[in-house]
Amino acid sequence: MIVTGSGTSVNMEGSDEQSREAVIREVGDILRASLERMADEIRDMASAERYVQGMLRRVGSVMVNRLAAWGAQAAERPDCTRCGRPMEVRNRQARRYVGLVGDVEIQRTEYGCRTCGEGAVPKDHILDLGPGCLSPELTRVVTGACAEIPSFERAAAMIRETLGVCLTAHTAARATEAIGTVVEQEMQEAMAEGIPPTPEAEQGPLVLMVGMDATKAHAGGQWRDVKVALVAPLGPEVVTNPETGRETLLLGPQTYGAGIEDADRFYDRVMVRAQRAGWHPTRLRKAPG
Repeated sequence: MIVTGSGTSVNMEGSDEQSREAVIREVGDILRASLERMADEIRDMASAERYVQGMLRRVGSVMVNRLAAWGAQAAERPDCTRCGRPMEVRNRQARRYVGLVGDVEIQRTEYGCRTCGEGAVPKDHILDLGPGCLSPELTRVVTGACAEIPSFERAAAMIRETLGVCLTAHTAARATEAIGTVVEQEMQEAMAEGIPPTPEAEQGPLVLMVGMDATKAHAGGQWRDVKVALVAPLGPEVVTNPETGRETLLLGPQTYGAGIEDADRFYDRVMVRAQRAGWHPTRLRKAPG
């Protein structure tokens, strides 16, 4: 049994012996064909590694396609979430995803409610598939790389070099922006709920340092002020300057936040960031700007 990203349990007993044998044969064909071409393709260690990487992606594609097909067997005709009536088939089509270990093609059925107009694609929910062209795990890797590397072109090049996955900078940017939209929506919802009081027994560091600054960004057709903040706990550990003998509170792990909003809203954003990091300060100390 496997559990998909949406939390759906899929019984692998449904994958019959004939299907498993078909996968084994297909993987075997890929390995045999690759071994027969090795002498023509491999010149040194670097070319050997690239060749094997490509071969493993083809094998991974076979495995992921089969596992996705087995997992999607749990998809059933849904009922409308608004009126409760059974939905009807609107469209059937295949959708290709670029994956972390191989590309995958999903046969998807789109359903719709004739009364409400509501739509649903059960396989997307079962397999935890997003709206883009990247698989969930590759999306995680791409957005992580883009967060660390200040260039979509360089991030895409790094992914190509390390994973053998060819992505354009535009694809990397769209994936990152889509995740950013989801994260910002969750942040806005948390800010709207307000900052709940923290029980005294659960309070974290006595001092939380908040360093704030601002920059300019072009958004919505105009240049806007973007507030940025660094948040980190101070103490209770103390460090001593060996030259002056002065003691200061030790700066702990740091987190960052940014937003285009007024000061009060930005304060809420900073506090949500702090609480998500497990810090529940009893007082704040402003960092010198």
